[in-house]
Amino acid sequence: MWGQGEVDTIVIGAGIQGSYTAHHLSRHSKTLLIDQFALPHARGSSHGQTRIIRKAYAKAYYTDMMMECFQLWKQLEAETNTELFRPTGLLVMGKEGNPSFQAMKSTLIDNNVPMTTLTSADISKRFPAVKLPKDVSALLDKTAGILYADRALKNVQVIHRLVVRYSEETGPAARAEHRSPIHTSSIDPTFSCTPAAILHRDLGPRG
Repeated sequence: MWGQGEVDTIVIGAGIQGSYTAHHLSRHSKTLLIDQFALPHARGSSHGQTRIIRKAYAKAYYTDMMMECFQLWKQLEAETNTELFRPTGLLVMGKEGNPSFQAMKSTLIDNNVPMTTLTSADISKRFPAVKLPKDVSALLDKTAGILYADRALKNVQVIHRLVVRYSEETGPAARAEHRSPIHTSSIDPTFSCTPAAILHRDLGPRG
């Protein structure tokens, strides 16, 4: 068992960002993942069945990040043999003179993201119930879709057997367990923290 101070990294908050951070850190360091509530719960932003995922952003650096994100989700699907992503496409409509809409279109083109542009007439043909002004057009991000959020959260926590436990004895920020191999650490009941804070020690390469 680990004694006090023998973990390299403590990740506080077991939502998707905290769990994915712990998932990667645990490959190279002793990592402790803590959540203040019993899992699963609906008290954060990671609960629920689905989330939109897309490459259509007005700011290019978001689109750049999403290139890697899509690869990482695909990798997690392969590691867990679980469907996490469902392609649906994303239709974004805006006025031709709108700077953000034009920036989004340029970002997709510059990054060679599969897309289609549609005029208001094109939209009416494909969706007869939708009538738009002539100065409104649309772009279709063909790579977009939905992530199965609750399924993704569960699988990213179990891929390295990261198990978060709630303990009535030690209070809300209670006890976490990392099983690679099995290590258990109890947190001092006086320990307090801000959710999503990350405390770390040596993160250098292991020999």
